[in-house]
Amino acid sequence: MRIASFLLVGVTAISVTLSAQQIDSNTIESSLSPAARTGWSEDFTIAGFSGHDGGAPVVYDFARGPDGKVLATGRFQWMGDRRVDPVVQLDHDTWQPVRRDWGREVPLIGFSAIAVSDTGAIALSTYSGPFGAAPGEIWMETQDGAQVIGRLRGSVRSMVWFERQLWVAGFFVMEDAGVTNLAVWDGATWSAPPGGLANDAVYRLSVSDDTLLMAGDFTSIGGIAASHVAEWNGADWTAYDLTEPIEVGHVYAVTRTEAGELFAGGAISGGLVRWTGAGWEPVSGGVFFGEFYGVVSDMVMHRGDLYVTGCFSSANSIPSDPSSVRAESVARWTGTEWEGLDDGSEPVGTTWFEWGVCGFEPNQFTIWDVRYQRLFSDGERVYLGGHLPGVAGVPSQSIVAFDGREWQGFGQSNDGLFGYASAVAVGGWRHSTYVLGLISHAGTASRTSGIFRYDQGPREGRWTAVGGPLPEDLRCSQLAVDPWERVFVGCQDPSGPGVPVVLMLRGDEWVSLGPLDVEGTVWDMRVDRRGRVWLAGGVRTGDSSGSGFVARWDWDQFTVVEDGFNSMVFRVAFPPGGSAREGEVIAAGAFTQIGSDAFARIARLRGGQWEPLGSDLSAAVLALAWGEDAVYASTENPSDPSVEHLLLGRWDGTQWEEVATPDNGLPPPREETVHAIRDLLALGRYVVAVGSLWPETGGRNAFIYDDRQRRIAPLDGGLNAIGVDEVALGRDGLWFGGAIAEAGSGDTRIPSVGVAHFRLRP
Repeated sequence: MRIASFLLVGVTAISVTLSAQQIDSNTIESSLSPAARTGWSEDFTIAGFSGHDGGAPVVYDFARGPDGKVLATGRFQWMGDRRVDPVVQLDHDTWQPVRRDWGREVPLIGFSAIAVSDTGAIALSTYSGPFGAAPGEIWMETQDGAQVIGRLRGSVRSMVWFERQLWVAGFFVMEDAGVTNLAVWDGATWSAPPGGLANDAVYRLSVSDDTLLMAGDFTSIGGIAASHVAEWNGADWTAYDLTEPIEVGHVYAVTRTEAGELFAGGAISGGLVRWTGAGWEPVSGGVFFGEFYGVVSDMVMHRGDLYVTGCFSSANSIPSDPSSVRAESVARWTGTEWEGLDDGSEPVGTTWFEWGVCGFEPNQFTIWDVRYQRLFSDGERVYLGGHLPGVAGVPSQSIVAFDGREWQGFGQSNDGLFGYASAVAVGGWRHSTYVLGLISHAGTASRTSGIFRYDQGPREGRWTAVGGPLPEDLRCSQLAVDPWERVFVGCQDPSGPGVPVVLMLRGDEWVSLGPLDVEGTVWDMRVDRRGRVWLAGGVRTGDSSGSGFVARWDWDQFTVVEDGFNSMVFRVAFPPGGSAREGEVIAAGAFTQIGSDAFARIARLRGGQWEPLGSDLSAAVLALAWGEDAVYASTENPSDPSVEHLLLGRWDGTQWEEVATPDNGLPPPREETVHAIRDLLALGRYVVAVGSLWPETGGRNAFIYDDRQRRIAPLDGGLNAIGVDEVALGRDGLWFGGAIAEAGSGDTRIPSVGVAHFRLRP
């Protein structure tokens, strides 16, 4: 059985043909035939490192081997389209694996610290996670792989070789030795540092000539009283007490210059301080985060200048002071003045979740979640690693370098996104794919409005930025493109419910289409077969109260189709292509009334009259699709367990039925998660469902339901993502937008960042 889904190009209907094939050879017949399917596109990778879904990929630490190569470690899985372990070395400006086989499973969560001895011995510490108390291991590279030389509970922040011994610092307890926060490995056993334990966290170790500097939260170390900064010269300890008048939260970094000046940085007064010989003082005003002192997470000397990074927005003074220097989290102190190395005017977007912490928080594990983690100099360049997606408009996830004049990324920016597509639309005579979201870069195109168009060429696709900047006072989240390539954006005024705002692109300018005589937010925008743009939205003041509307842009003016809903309308849907029911519309949302008539959150407009589709949808409808033989809806998962929730409800004309069940192929969600569908796309007898769908086993987030087989399964392994927001049908396949990191599963998975494309041949 072949099915056709129709899309408009001008006034001509173009058919995209799909037919039955296997999504998963062990489970079900899917909607895509072997002749039509080519699978997930490999084009959507990004510069820098990328990783699995969830927390942002990160570079935690650097080291340099005896051969001069720079090594980096952290939590990441990909460099471009190449799978890599989270331990790499720089070879001819390309990050390469350090070794092919470690002899044991490399942890998915990666490593937090690395040290390389003069003989080339590599030591690594596994990362213990964002909450710090998980078990971790210290690895030592051997000829046959990696040997575990220590087990701990907590997290390691810094490691160095000093006098042929491995020193390990952080906030931890060594399980066998009982050593806390600072431990020394002599090649056979672990011990406390000479003189005694560190009584609190040690965040940084720095070798300076023949001495070892350390900084942290400790007040005693090696048997001496030492507040936050201390030094071991191989025979004696020296304390550099960092106390009043400097206010101290955490001390994260310490270094000594070639001239002998000692600097410390952290969540302290000024962020960066200098030892005077008698005490500490802020460096030329210090760094600031708004009106408050900023945080320095790391520092490094490079060619006579001190480079600092952390959480700050200016140096020398608060941003409103004329003497301040704009410096977005990375700056250079020349010895006489501050220089900002990123003025913050060109931010780079990210696909992944970030904790949004600064390092001044009281939790001692917070520093591992700060965006800017590490600085390292190889004498030629300064390397900056962290959760960061790039610096000063240069996109390169987790890793960038500075040559003294400009920032440089690593790897090629293919068609992946720095940011993610929260809205996806297909339209125009070229049948192009458009995306909207918090996107700074799409391929080689950089941000203007955050809207980009993807044109599929004979050999490869490319992104083009669309339009000028959107109004700063609006929050725009909906996107539609009509058959004549006119781009529409649905917005809201975040200061209040107000009047919905719809913009249309004219040239490079966004033009308001005039006031729409309804209230609230635009929640959905869809183009019907005649090329008209439909809007749904409203205001929700309670579970089933507020107001809602359905409106239509009739090429030159708005028509309010209905504004009598008593709560928001989240979705609209039209009959499938070729249907004789032209002119019918289904609206769904949180409403329970239209005017004085009762409706159960969904209604069909036919012949100018609203008709109910059953009376048993007891929760708001968040996703909607109109298929060949049925209507499909997904409802909100309410906090009240007595309220029935339909994950994928099917209306056959008489009743609603849940079809996304374990019996039909969808396993229950993982522990402490719930399934949620955000968008539905009907393709004849098939329905594509996307959202946050994390079953106990198998692929995630992108599923396809076969209505005749009554089976549901992941689409070719699914999508690894925090969540998938939208799905759209293009001429050459299915397009998915959301916080997407990878497509597929198991050995077949590939990186696909911010957007994914499942390719079909017509």
